[in-house]
Amino acid sequence: MRKVAFLMLLAEVTWHACAAQPVTVQQVEQLLAANSRQSDAALAKQLSTLELTERANSTRLANWQANAPGSRSREVLVVLADGSAFLDLPTADTLSQAPPDRAALGAIISRAINYVVKTMPRLPNFSATRATTHFEDKPQRMPSSRASLPSGVRPEVLRRTSQFSVIVTYRDGHEVDDQKAGINELKPPASLTSFGEFGPILEVVVGDAIHSKMTWAHWEQGADGPEAVFRYEVPEGKSHYRILFPYGDTFVSELPAYHGEIAVDPGSGNILRLSVVSDLKPPYQGIVTAIVVEYAPVVIGELSYICPVKSVALSKLPIAGQNVSASRYVSAGQIKTPEPVPLPLRVELNDVTFTRYHVFRSEARILTGVDGNP
Repeated sequence: MRKVAFLMLLAEVTWHACAAQPVTVQQVEQLLAANSRQSDAALAKQLSTLELTERANSTRLANWQANAPGSRSREVLVVLADGSAFLDLPTADTLSQAPPDRAALGAIISRAINYVVKTMPRLPNFSATRATTHFEDKPQRMPSSRASLPSGVRPEVLRRTSQFSVIVTYRDGHEVDDQKAGINELKPPASLTSFGEFGPILEVVVGDAIHSKMTWAHWEQGADGPEAVFRYEVPEGKSHYRILFPYGDTFVSELPAYHGEIAVDPGSGNILRLSVVSDLKPPYQGIVTAIVVEYAPVVIGELSYICPVKSVALSKLPIAGQNVSASRYVSAGQIKTPEPVPLPLRVELNDVTFTRYHVFRSEARILTGVDGNP
């Protein structure tokens, strides 16, 4: 089975961290309504002190941005919503209808498997533009106990450091970044990177989930109707999801345990949202990596296909280039026991959109010369 890589190469920054005010989605909407006449800078400053405690989906974010007064407040709203991408939806956004019975659940899962195994490999050869906005914050000391994703991400301490685009090609069932065809603007030499959104991540996660623990979660309202949402947990021994990250003066490659959600169109089996949160074992328990990918119909050529439209990658990782070993050894007779060394960590966030889908085509004309034309 192909493995999906989640690559993190980090650079140092020094911004000041501040406490944030936890808020719900409804409270953000009330704030936006009450401050609709504020200047762009003033609203951005006010929003940057907030931290969501529940997920703001892409539809909400689009509505918020449409009513924002300017680019600064729109950017803060992106960080606010993206930082909540791995949280539970507000109760009001989930549907109260009864869960499917055992037979119906099995049918939905079978359609999802069929979609991954049969439909995804039949995608045509195409290209798309992957546009990334990269945010970073100040390094923090790694705790000794297992870390979890925060209740949200604080926009006040995250700063946009770069924006860049590359052309991604999907050819013969494989995803390729065509760097030479990319449009790079202030692209960092090393930063949080993810790939595999077009197919490999679906194969890996769905394959691991159905051979591990997969349970019903809830119904939620999608753009075209109800979506069936499942939760899954994959233990380390069954994981094919690879991450690569710096740790002290070395790099670590892991196939960690991980968990997340899978949202499925119950009628077609199309996967519409997929989240992955790593569960690293000691001495890396303070490190967190997570990615969520949203899929929707896009037109390639003259046909509609389900393809990635947005992804959010979030990491809490040690800084590369630190002059400290990943672990030190304490002698106990002739036995040396590894003792984790706390390393500075930093949060990074990538907001990624996929646009400008184009099918690869070739055209030929046969000139016989019979009609006398050159």
